[in-house]
Amino acid sequence: MAGPLLRETDIRLSYPLTSFRAQLPYAAAIIIFGVVSGALIATAGAATGLAAPWWMLLVAPTGDLACGLVAAIALRWFGHAAMYRFPNLPPAVVLSTLSGVAVLAAFFPIWFLLSPILIGPVLWDWTGTWVPAIALGTTVVVLVVFSVYARLNAQLLASFAELERRRGLERFLASETVERVLAGDTLALAGERRVVTVLFADLRGSTRLADTMLPADVVEHLNRYVGAMAESVFAHGGMLDKFLGDGLMAIFGVMDEPTAGAMPAVRAALTIRQRLALLNEGRTEPVRFGIGIHTGEVVLGAVGISRRTDFTAVGDTVNTASRLEGLCKRFGVDCVLSDATASRLNESVPLRSLGPAAVRGKARPMPLLTLA
Repeated sequence: MAGPLLRETDIRLSYPLTSFRAQLPYAAAIIIFGVVSGALIATAGAATGLAAPWWMLLVAPTGDLACGLVAAIALRWFGHAAMYRFPNLPPAVVLSTLSGVAVLAAFFPIWFLLSPILIGPVLWDWTGTWVPAIALGTTVVVLVVFSVYARLNAQLLASFAELERRRGLERFLASETVERVLAGDTLALAGERRVVTVLFADLRGSTRLADTMLPADVVEHLNRYVGAMAESVFAHGGMLDKFLGDGLMAIFGVMDEPTAGAMPAVRAALTIRQRLALLNEGRTEPVRFGIGIHTGEVVLGAVGISRRTDFTAVGDTVNTASRLEGLCKRFGVDCVLSDATASRLNESVPLRSLGPAAVRGKARPMPLLTLA
């Protein structure tokens, strides 16, 4: 069963274990607790009447920093592996345990081997017990604090990632389709063959307007009319593949749809006709448009580079839909669709045959139709 976008695996992957910046709060906490533990050691020594040398105050902070270094190395090298090795345990528990084991494994051998030499046998009886206990105790507190911080930070990063993904999807998918993708429906970014319906829509006379109108007016004009086309695509669950200056390319049937996107594509074409008719009201010269629709197999996938990627379709079906849009002028209609699309529609859609016509790239004439 498909799950939500924000999964536990996403949170685990988002743990910032390899970022130096992410280690800074941890290092700061280590220093603070090290100073506190140094003061505790000095206080305990004074209470027992033992006059420790001044450098003993540096033992705990130095030990804590060493523990912090060991824990940071362990987290960087083994953190993600440990979380995947114990998937049923909370990441904070896994990371704390990993760090603690690493610190214990590194601290005790060094302490018990070197301390008698460094501090002398007189102080060993006292420091051999209290210094490790206080230093390790404060380190454990730091590890717990850091693990909680890491989880909260990871959840925050995952939330931002979900928001960015939603914004990216909403650039070319209808809101209902975005919700389906975020809920777990498949959108094969790596590439797949699929039968879909491709729609091309284009405004007529935009070149002449660009030569006679102010640039700001041209852009405002295109935004108004092409925007109405795009909203019509979204209204019927289509995917906005790209804007083409004074037109657009849209794909229907990217998600499972009984007619391979043919029915929603034709409904979108009818909505474009209605919306542009409303925009043309009051104009002395109405803006004309052409729409081409064709159904067939394409290759769908994310194409581009790391900085810019578009989910798009390639194949003969795309080329044919574009060429059908260009035939609108020849037939004097605002929409041309192929027989492959028309055969998937029900009787509620009024159609009129245009007869067979030669289409560039096709060896034989194609039966074409238009919306009545």
